[in-house]
Amino acid sequence: MVADRPRRSAFLQSFRGEVLTELGRYEEAQDAAREVLDVGERLDDDELRAFAYWNRATIASHLGDAQSVLEHLRLVEQHPGEWLEPTSGDFLGDAADSLDRVGETTLAWDYLERALRDPKDGMPVIAMAEPALLARHGDPERAEACLAAVFTRGVDPRERWRVSLLRAYASFRRGERGAGALAARAFEEAARLGLDQLPLTKEREVTEALLGLAVETGQAAALTLDRTSLPATLSVLGRFSLTRSGRQVTLPAGRGPQLLKLLAATGGHLPAEAVIDALWPEADLDTGRSRLRTTLSRLRSEAGDVVMRDGDTLSLASDLRVDLHEFEREARRALALGSAEPSLAVAVAASAISRYRGNLLPEDPYEPWLDGPRERARRIALELLDLCSDVATERGDLDEVRRFVELAIDIAPYDEHRYLRAASALLEQGRRGAARTVLARARSALAELGLPPPLDLVRIERRAAG
Repeated sequence: MVADRPRRSAFLQSFRGEVLTELGRYEEAQDAAREVLDVGERLDDDELRAFAYWNRATIASHLGDAQSVLEHLRLVEQHPGEWLEPTSGDFLGDAADSLDRVGETTLAWDYLERALRDPKDGMPVIAMAEPALLARHGDPERAEACLAAVFTRGVDPRERWRVSLLRAYASFRRGERGAGALAARAFEEAARLGLDQLPLTKEREVTEALLGLAVETGQAAALTLDRTSLPATLSVLGRFSLTRSGRQVTLPAGRGPQLLKLLAATGGHLPAEAVIDALWPEADLDTGRSRLRTTLSRLRSEAGDVVMRDGDTLSLASDLRVDLHEFEREARRALALGSAEPSLAVAVAASAISRYRGNLLPEDPYEPWLDGPRERARRIALELLDLCSDVATERGDLDEVRRFVELAIDIAPYDEHRYLRAASALLEQGRRGAARTVLARARSALAELGLPPPLDLVRIERRAAG
């Protein structure tokens, strides 16, 4: 029981900090958390310390500070109390949401699974955290199913804007056309609460991805958000575009676009001499340096500071988001998890796969410096799809096996073993006609290469024929 006045006042201040955080007023929220922590230190009160650390972790997640989130969650767990249990569903669900927001997806799923095992009275928090993780980095189909049920699980109706936004992002990751309209609705719902900036403060990454699509609907709230400065995004998977504030940036003529492509494909930074060798292989070093200076100047005048120079090294700007780099980062996590944590591995892999919208820079088929990076990205995508289909096979989920195998076939149409795997899954479901269609595609692909059908293909064709 909160009996003494300073402690009661500190708890009220903690609640005020939570409200300020929800409103996106982070400086004031940090001041409130600092006051609560000061009282906790003065009274040697672990529970007050824990509430202050928890609030700081949530604030840090909205500010994108992963290290601070991790540090403050650890401090919460070191200061359990009667009112705040680090094993409670409230804490674990909120911690999962905060961790996922800053890219700590693996740890986020661990916290969420602990919350789901024993929700206690934290179901409303868990009910929002689970679809948030799924929509951002997990299975968008499952996200939609969870989001459809959140208001039956005690979620506050004021979260309607966030539900709409996460639905829009799940739809976007599934490649559906209605994502922009859903996002515009979310922005309108936030605006009706008088909190038009809340999507940017609470779900910045999701908002950045959807804003351009929402602006196309012409809705007022989307147009208002569009005037807010957002980081630039460089897309190189399946297409090439540079966007800022959700709008495409018109790049200058010349080698500026190729410079962006080169840096994106090779990890984000290169020595100037390597850039010159790739872009002007026929030029001597002095001529190449002169051309590079001109290219950088034109690029900066049209696109801003997207390429930085530090001595003799060129780098993409640190706040420039590159879809290829995010794809590779998530893929490394998924493949590292592998069979040890299959559910989590598939969730992370599905997020990475959603970023792979096609071959790396398909409009540049003859640039020699793209051959290696393009093949590496393609191979990673296939490894992720094979991982997902293997896990689905172990679960006996033949629909999922077929879906992932068919996605892999689209990427590697001449690998006959995937056709056989998809046909086998269809036959297990009794779908002989669909299996025969897949096998016909396999024959056609092999014929393009001048290869005869292998014995395994002939055998499964006989099974499909009945």
